[in-house]
Amino acid sequence: MEWGLSPVRVNDSGNLGVLLLGIGGVFWIPVIHYWGRAPTFFWTQVIGTFMTLGCAVTPSFAGYYAFRGLQTFFLTSGQTMGLTVIKDMFFFHELARKIGLYVLIFYASPYLGPQFAGWMINDLHTWRPIFWMSFAWGAMVIVLTLLFFDETYYIRENPYPRPPYSHKRRILELIGYYGIVEPRRPIGASYGRLLAVFIKPVVLPVMIFFCMTFMWAIGIDSCLFSLIIRD
Repeated sequence: MEWGLSPVRVNDSGNLGVLLLGIGGVFWIPVIHYWGRAPTFFWTQVIGTFMTLGCAVTPSFAGYYAFRGLQTFFLTSGQTMGLTVIKDMFFFHELARKIGLYVLIFYASPYLGPQFAGWMINDLHTWRPIFWMSFAWGAMVIVLTLLFFDETYYIRENPYPRPPYSHKRRILELIGYYGIVEPRRPIGASYGRLLAVFIKPVVLPVMIFFCMTFMWAIGIDSCLFSLIIRD
């Protein structure tokens, strides 16, 4: 092994990633409500992509462990705001189809990604090209974001009206300028919305259901070889 560690020990970085994936999913929800969807996605994508680069080039397991956790924490913002952006962009009668397509991609990704990575490792006999490919993909997403991503969050009663659309305005939205000087919602109210959702009685059984289905499956997938390979 490259670092003189067993596969089970190296897999601890994946466990940290899954943990911060869940924590990050909760952390970024209030941010997209007071800062905006576009700047949150853009900056977390930039930071997360460079964390992926760190995973590809780090010479030590300690560095890899840290970069892996930070990578998932920042990049989880995209999947966190997926449903929110769909709700921003489409009418109510269009949501079922659009959410169905989103959930299909969302549920397939934890299975297809490791499958493709396994094929690469089998042929290349090294793991670093996986992160180089992920870094290239992240860089492509950053470029596409700069070219096309526009803020989707619109509040009619916002006391700070936005100027007419222009490329300059879109870029200022994207880098977070308007979200800082003219926040869409107060910061306290944004976190209050999250708390209000958590205390609803229906949330607990839904969380238990997803824990026993989707979350359980992801946990088994990320630790499968730890169960079948001896340390």
